[in-house]
Amino acid sequence: MIINYSDVLNYYNNLPKHGLYYNDESKKLKYFIKFIDYFKNKTNNLPEVVYLKKKIKLEKDNKIDTLEYTNNLQKISQIGINIMNSGKKFEESSYKQLPKYIKSIFKDNIQFTIYENKTLFNKIENEWKLIGEIDALIIFKKNNINFILFICEIKSNFDDLPDSFYQINRTFNIIKNKQNDNVRINDIILDNSYKLYYNNVYETSLIISKFNPDNNIYFNIQSKLKYLILMLVNIYKTPPSKIISKVNKKQKNGRYTKDVLEILQLFKKQKLTNRIIIM
Repeated sequence: MIINYSDVLNYYNNLPKHGLYYNDESKKLKYFIKFIDYFKNKTNNLPEVVYLKKKIKLEKDNKIDTLEYTNNLQKISQIGINIMNSGKKFEESSYKQLPKYIKSIFKDNIQFTIYENKTLFNKIENEWKLIGEIDALIIFKKNNINFILFICEIKSNFDDLPDSFYQINRTFNIIKNKQNDNVRINDIILDNSYKLYYNNVYETSLIISKFNPDNNIYFNIQSKLKYLILMLVNIYKTPPSKIISKVNKKQKNGRYTKDVLEILQLFKKQKLTNRIIIM
């Protein structure tokens, strides 16, 4: 189904502010200090936190050779496996639904090809530089031109909506500015026969995610930052100012600097809310 913007906007508007996306450092720290207790209460009893705390205690008690320690490590490992399998399952389900969503947005009767799990490279100073992964490219051919219709990113956690758009925007700009066969997807050189169908990134975007507040905890914090903060707050009891310093390092290249509300509003303003799909 197409996402209900009003419900999601209302949900995220009512979340406590954490300040992590503010540019003003003092304001950032001020809001984050207020947010920590809320975050801790929501995450302190998560299995990964409980098992990691137990691991540290057993290590302090010199019990690393015990069955209890081995079993605890296995539980930590299993959590990681479960998260990976859950993400893979969602991605597979998304790929199956993708043709239906493409047809609901692009009404022209065309034969398109979906290129799944591809890798983007850019040639800089005669060397191929790995840019990142692309969950899917949707391409159709017309008059010997390979039109890139959509760049698709799939995220099982709705908090990662901003990172989906970051990745799409990065790919869009590299393809848009390509020259002299300096861009490739895996082994395919994007020569002059490859062109973007739309002129702007919003029309070219296709983001698939899921939003289920009954079974998930959302903070409007992207996963890469959330798991960092999870460890620093619950395990290592790191002072807020040092946590903010570590967050700033993650944000240094312009990634992890936007929140869900900002992305939702951008697509709403463009009247392209159908580019964000919930499963």
